[in-house]
Amino acid sequence: MMQENHGRTRKWHGRAGTAAGAAGLYLSLGTELAWIQLGGVFLTTLGIHFWVMSRQQ
Repeated sequence: MMQENHGRTRKWHGRAGTAAGAAGLYLSLGTELAWIQLGGVFLTTLGIHFWVMSRQQ
């Protein structure tokens, strides 16, 4: 039961990390407004964090 739930959490973290990272890169590189770029950097950092969490055992 716990192992199955852990697998779902890892999958969720991996998908959320990928989505947040992609959205963050798009906002960081695709806009000219500084505050939107800053939000993009935050999303990219959050995405990397979730992706790394999904890869840890």
